[in-house]
Amino acid sequence: MERTDEVGAVAAAEYFMDVYSYAKQTGDLELWDSFSGQTCGFCQNFHDAVGDLYGSGDRLVGGSVELTAPEVLGHDAQLDIYGVQFAYATASSVRVDPSGAEIADFDGESSWLLLNVGPSARGWVLLAGEQLDAPAES
Repeated sequence: MERTDEVGAVAAAEYFMDVYSYAKQTGDLELWDSFSGQTCGFCQNFHDAVGDLYGSGDRLVGGSVELTAPEVLGHDAQLDIYGVQFAYATASSVRVDPSGAEIADFDGESSWLLLNVGPSARGWVLLAGEQLDAPAES
């Protein structure tokens, strides 16, 4: 992630998704918030969903994320933003209340994810994210 080129963009996007998985499993949003862009709707929606879940005292068990096939789709040189696409799969998960009772089951899923990332003075920033039904063309 020290690089500010395509290699760094892929490394940053992979790291962001590792933190996504960590936050989903723990409710700890500090790292997530540290690299989320101020106007990133994907970032804010995820923050709100995790905050609501863990704020209620519930927790999520399972739901790990696996990424494959990273690909840089493009680079906007003027804005210095990279589009990085992945195939992803999430494992099934269970929402558990404070007493330990299972209150909801979530099936695993697989699809494609496009993240827009950019280097900044404070390191890489996640600017946008979007789930795709099929891989985008490069």
